[in-house]
Amino acid sequence: MIRFLTVGFLLLIFCSVDVIAQDSHYSQFYNSPLTLNPAITGKINGTFRIAMNYRNQWFGITTDHSPYVTPSASVDFPVRVNNDALGFGVMVKNDRSGGGRYNSLQTMGSAAYHKALGNDANHSLSLGIQGGYHQKSIDLAKMEFGNQYNGEEFNTNLNSGENIDNTSVGFADFRPGLFWNGRFSDQINAYTGFSVFHILEPSGAFLENTEFTLPRKYMAHGGLEYKLNKRFSLLPSVIYMKQSEAQEINAGLAGSYRVTPDATVYAGGYFRVEEEAIAYLAVDIRDLRLGFSYDFPVSQLREADGSFEVSLTYVGQVLQGPDAETKLFCPRF
Repeated sequence: MIRFLTVGFLLLIFCSVDVIAQDSHYSQFYNSPLTLNPAITGKINGTFRIAMNYRNQWFGITTDHSPYVTPSASVDFPVRVNNDALGFGVMVKNDRSGGGRYNSLQTMGSAAYHKALGNDANHSLSLGIQGGYHQKSIDLAKMEFGNQYNGEEFNTNLNSGENIDNTSVGFADFRPGLFWNGRFSDQINAYTGFSVFHILEPSGAFLENTEFTLPRKYMAHGGLEYKLNKRFSLLPSVIYMKQSEAQEINAGLAGSYRVTPDATVYAGGYFRVEEEAIAYLAVDIRDLRLGFSYDFPVSQLREADGSFEVSLTYVGQVLQGPDAETKLFCPRF
């Protein structure tokens, strides 16, 4: 019997436009700024930001227990322009599945302009763009096909019978984004954003003469911070994504408690509608945040093991003095 993972690859990668190609994404979307929205580039109270994320999912769904893993890393920084700011950054994201059977690598550069609104700069509007190169590849030597089954076992030395033209494809990719945030009082600040992935709908087909393009993905997200007192805050957030006929909503609430002036802990829960319940824990120690989340399947994939994510964010402060930071208010995610 053909392995489930190989069947999934054939359906997702080699079929035509009837197949929906969905992008990978993080449950901790709020801790992965440059994969979320290019308009957030450089939106920090600091000199620079380093963000690293790792996701491991679907460990138990394949016979060889090879998970789908998604690591990423980004660096971004602001440049003050009077009361406004420019943001620049770079992001690298890799998707690997089936023990290396499928690999996807994105290398993207980001730029954003943050416009202060009002004399107190408590509100700002940001416009961003992200562009770069997307490389996808498959390793046929690690796959097993029906024609390679000899009645007793799979023999990868047999002809697969598959007419695959390319095992590697690459294309340029672009995504614009818009972001707004505002502070309404000492207790309440809010934010919302919108971005479009694959704006030019590039071709990503492994088969020649195949009319397949990567469909646009529309993403909207938002949240707020409500300070109950000097120590406790509530941080609800939501994200909505739509790509072709597929759509997803992930919403939830985290609470933060300031233990000391240099340490804050977070705990919360989120729900990806009809798919997973998500538990979240994090800690801020000065300029460093370490986050951990675990996804509990509630859909038809609940027989598979859950997914987990680890995130690490560092906001550095190198420059000092009145020109070191922008006057723009930056939200807490």
